[in-house]
Amino acid sequence: MMIRKIYISLLFIAWAGVLLSSCGSGDGDVQADKGRWESINSGTLSCYVEDGIFPILEKPIQWYREQYKDVDLTVSVADSRESMKQLFSGNQRVVVTSRGYLRDEDSLMKEFAVKPHLFFDIAKDGLVFFVKNDFPIDTLNDSQIRDILLGRTTFGKCFPGKFDSEPEIFMNSFKSSEYANLEKLVLKDSKPRVKINFTDGPEAVKASVDETENALGIGYLGQVYPDVSSKKFKALMIGWQDSTGAYISPKPVHQAYFVMEKYPYMVTYRAYLLEEIKNLPYWFASYLGKETKVQVYFKESGIVPAFAKFRLIQED
Repeated sequence: MMIRKIYISLLFIAWAGVLLSSCGSGDGDVQADKGRWESINSGTLSCYVEDGIFPILEKPIQWYREQYKDVDLTVSVADSRESMKQLFSGNQRVVVTSRGYLRDEDSLMKEFAVKPHLFFDIAKDGLVFFVKNDFPIDTLNDSQIRDILLGRTTFGKCFPGKFDSEPEIFMNSFKSSEYANLEKLVLKDSKPRVKINFTDGPEAVKASVDETENALGIGYLGQVYPDVSSKKFKALMIGWQDSTGAYISPKPVHQAYFVMEKYPYMVTYRAYLLEEIKNLPYWFASYLGKETKVQVYFKESGIVPAFAKFRLIQED
């Protein structure tokens, strides 16, 4: 099969001075109360970053520290459940995660009339199913993987003669954003009914897949991009039906197809802000989302910078 090569050229947007209208929130613009603003380049800030995406954000956070030496920044790494708990409790002014509100969180917000938090998009990634290169298949379709995970069928039944036994499945903790996005995006708000081996972080998922003869890992492309690029792993291509009912044939799992919205399981790295003012948490989130050097880094890490413009060149 001929695979089209797609290259991405980025036209970057400078982040400094960009108005908050580029962010999203439940009820509109930032309050222009200048007296409550904090300095962009000094102060004390703590934040939580979920463990599933911290390895990708670690270098941009270090760059932020180097550029803003007078900001006393403390970063805690935790699963997405704990990270969002810190936001809801008011203990943290900014939390970076890659999922939206869970159903129970959304229900509690409605019950107690809590407005949706202001948020700042940072980058887009995709939930992927990755395997070693000798795995007997290269593609799945959306309904197959959903039916397998819901216990309605098996790999062996879907692909007769390809599997002597069912693959072992590995992914990050059930408190992770990976698991939350699996339930929401793949299983349509259902829970898996097959055994999933939960590990402690994305590196442990990759190690388990590498060490197990017949294994399937679930994670983000950004987590496995170096391993996919080096051919250590391959990400299974997914066929699916879009919102119009049109069938999208399986495509290589690549950031260019994320840009074209030709991948079904897209996720967004997002900074949630406790306060609706242009303060230090806002400037920190803005740096991660719009600093040119960070956007280049995201592009080279296999994910999609949220505030870049794209020019796609397609070659046969």
